[in-house]
Amino acid sequence: MVTTILIVEDDGVLRALLSLFLAADDTDLVAVDGLQAGLAELRARAFDLVISDVHLGDGSGLEVARATRARLGAHVVVVLMSGDDVGLRVAQGAGADDFVLKPFFAPDLVERCAALMDRTGKPLARNELCLRARRVA
Repeated sequence: MVTTILIVEDDGVLRALLSLFLAADDTDLVAVDGLQAGLAELRARAFDLVISDVHLGDGSGLEVARATRARLGAHVVVVLMSGDDVGLRVAQGAGADDFVLKPFFAPDLVERCAALMDRTGKPLARNELCLRARRVA
């Protein structure tokens, strides 16, 4: 069973890091660099898991959460937030299932996503990089 993941993050290094930690054999991962690209991907297909930064160069990642919730088939939305954001209520109001404050430990984010995905009946595979990082931490 393939899990489809969309990452919307305008920081190229963080986008690459998240991609490395979430990539697995049974994962179809798409990583884009902004709101408009994320919305285009959401219009094109359904995703099981959507991770979006709140502060994107071309708009608010909360729009990604709202668009994901409006589209049938999207299961889980996780919003990445800076510590100065208004918090969980705003993210949940936009349709987020969870939010993670930056900075964060990537394997912890993967575990939180996996726990949310387990509730949908579509488990998220952990790749070797993620498993090794957990052992080191």
